[in-house]
Amino acid sequence: MPPLHNKISTLLHSHPYPSFNSQTPSKKSAAISMLHEYASHLSGQDPRSLYNYLLFNSHVGKRLFPNLLPDTKITQILNNIKIMHDSADLKYKSSILSLIANLFSRSELKDANFQFRNSQFQTALKKANNNSFFLTDYQRFIPPTRSPIEEETYTIVFDFLIQNSRISSNTIYQNSMPFNSNIVYYLEKPKREIYYELKAQHLELRLSLSRFYKLCPKNFKKAKKMTDMCDVCEKGKSVEKKSQQILNSNNDISDDIIKQLQEEISYYHQHLYFKEQQQQCYKKSIEKITSLSCIIIMDFKVNFKIGGGPIETGNNFYEKSSISLLSFAIIYKENEQIHTKYFDYFSKILSHDSVFVTNCVSKLFTHPFLSHFHEIYFWSDSGPHFRSAELMHFIFEYLPTIYNKKFL
Repeated sequence: MPPLHNKISTLLHSHPYPSFNSQTPSKKSAAISMLHEYASHLSGQDPRSLYNYLLFNSHVGKRLFPNLLPDTKITQILNNIKIMHDSADLKYKSSILSLIANLFSRSELKDANFQFRNSQFQTALKKANNNSFFLTDYQRFIPPTRSPIEEETYTIVFDFLIQNSRISSNTIYQNSMPFNSNIVYYLEKPKREIYYELKAQHLELRLSLSRFYKLCPKNFKKAKKMTDMCDVCEKGKSVEKKSQQILNSNNDISDDIIKQLQEEISYYHQHLYFKEQQQQCYKKSIEKITSLSCIIIMDFKVNFKIGGGPIETGNNFYEKSSISLLSFAIIYKENEQIHTKYFDYFSKILSHDSVFVTNCVSKLFTHPFLSHFHEIYFWSDSGPHFRSAELMHFIFEYLPTIYNKKFL
């Protein structure tokens, strides 16, 4: 009989062994060595397979070691996912990895022999946190600040720029902006200041300063030369600045000077209020335009000289003729779209007075373009040639007797 069988036979016929936990470490080691030797003999020198079958497949092992089963299933699932991840196309790898990205750390997955880049793991982790378990092509993650701008944001920016600018008679060609407007507007404030005022009024607007600069249409320009400015506005700005400097300084200022500055600032703020009201009335008049009404804006341009060239002699320089220009911009509606038509009157008469204005208005109404309008709204600045009783009488008293129209 082989030695192993002799040992087993001796053990079976000997007195019963005490409890395993009560044995000495040396006897425990001897028992384990004998058990392993017999397992090797029964398995044909492959004890690992026998142990695996005992623990995970046999009824005896499932009864003796019930707590080993859940960990084994997780290990098998993890291994199955690894096989799928290794064999998948690159565009699907992050989606497969997202199934376990928020359950295991990067190092744990690396220890399980997963092969991936750090960027792939980050993408998979974002998908897992968002519960985005879809087997779709790889989509680059776009932060909210880089997402496409909504049309509502374009509208808010455009309207706010209109409020902080003034219209000009110049035009520009552009076809790439969301708003089809070729009228040039001159900004009354720096773009940075307009941006911060916009953010203050629209707290929910997610818009960075750099993106705001990109959204500003090309027809909104910074005025290169400020002419024909309002005396009250310019003086009011200067007074406010002077008052702020006085408050910041510790110098003793007389009460009379402080009272005078306060009165000037109050007058300036009243002026700004009426300016805002006038702008609102102008915008409302444009909104009320119909196919049978129009708005006429009249304004004098700066006198200019003609007859110059790249090469001039002394005589040419001093003999150039000065020209006066009165422009009329007619805003009207056609096919539900707002349009602007310009009429310009040049003259060598340089006196900007009401007589010249009335003569030009008379010539303007002889043009067939104005024949089908029944209501006409006049707008102008507060220059003395427009703010006169003579011009008011001509427009509101004399013209209605000649033309069957309503003048406002």
